[in-house]
Amino acid sequence: RDSGNTFRPLSEHLAAIRRDLAHPPLIYLLFRGWLDLFGHSEVAVKSLIISINVLSLALFTWLAHETTRHWRLASLLFSSIYFKIGSIPNLARGYGLVLLCTIAAIVLWREWYKSSRTRWLTGWVLVMTISVFTHYFGLLLLAAFMLTGLTYGPRKKAFLLGALIPVVMMIPWVFYLLPVHDSGTSIVPQSLHWVTTREVRQGVVNLPVAFMTYIEPGNDPLASPNLIENPRVWRMMKYAVWSLLLVFAILVVRYRENIISPGEERMATVRWFWILVMIAGVPLAALAFVSLTVAPLIHPRFLTGILPVYWLLLAMIVQFTGNTGRIFSYVFIAPLVLGSALVVSFNNLGSSDIRNRVKEVADAF
Repeated sequence: RDSGNTFRPLSEHLAAIRRDLAHPPLIYLLFRGWLDLFGHSEVAVKSLIISINVLSLALFTWLAHETTRHWRLASLLFSSIYFKIGSIPNLARGYGLVLLCTIAAIVLWREWYKSSRTRWLTGWVLVMTISVFTHYFGLLLLAAFMLTGLTYGPRKKAFLLGALIPVVMMIPWVFYLLPVHDSGTSIVPQSLHWVTTREVRQGVVNLPVAFMTYIEPGNDPLASPNLIENPRVWRMMKYAVWSLLLVFAILVVRYRENIISPGEERMATVRWFWILVMIAGVPLAALAFVSLTVAPLIHPRFLTGILPVYWLLLAMIVQFTGNTGRIFSYVFIAPLVLGSALVVSFNNLGSSDIRNRVKEVADAF
């Protein structure tokens, strides 16, 4: 549906976005503008996706280089999501732009944190506005940055005022959606019926497994590999991932002094580590709260935006745990992540979602 509506007339497209309620409009309008410039074709759609993804990879590599000396490991593991055929940033949806916005927001906030110059704050506000109009995960990320900025950041009043700008800009969109919400004609319930991880605990347990193997993109049968459809394979993957994470936890306990009581030369690195923990933790906690009180929304797909932070944190843990952590990550973690990319890609060979949607719309018109 997301891919196909991009090719439909503008009036139908806007009506579908409004009726959906579950997605802000920016990514759809971006696709429409791109297609008007470069033609309504499969190649045009994929060229925009590739452009966003290449920029994300380049920017993340730079950020990892500035964050940890194990930046090569972090970049390799993060890039694995782009190696997978049918992976959500490779589809005609907003998740690739969500990842790009998350990385850019961290880069800009880091510069703001170091220099407190207004230009970096202005850039961060612009990126966060794009993020919240791309996917509602942007609001969770904004909350994480607000808490982080008020805890660690400089010029707290200026930052808080800047952080409120994306929220204020969302107000007209909310009023635009209210008639659909009040009429009860929204398709949100149908859009969320596929969320099977209805228990918060199960959702949290599955999150690192999905990050290290495969983030299932939703109810699209063209993008659902046998890795997920086969419970035995998925169960084995879950046990393997959590076994590796348990070993990492043991290493963290063993080398805890490097994190709890670092020397003067490591103080800045450790503080940045806890900043990243906060940026990743707040969206997860917020979505868990919503799942407990409103609707079951704990699903890796909705938290894809914290994936860059996840791999940065893992690389920093490798740095804190010395040669033991480095050897363990290259011998066990990297093969598991890259191996899952091969399995997923092999199972997703065949007709792409974009190609099928283009043909569907072409046949209809």
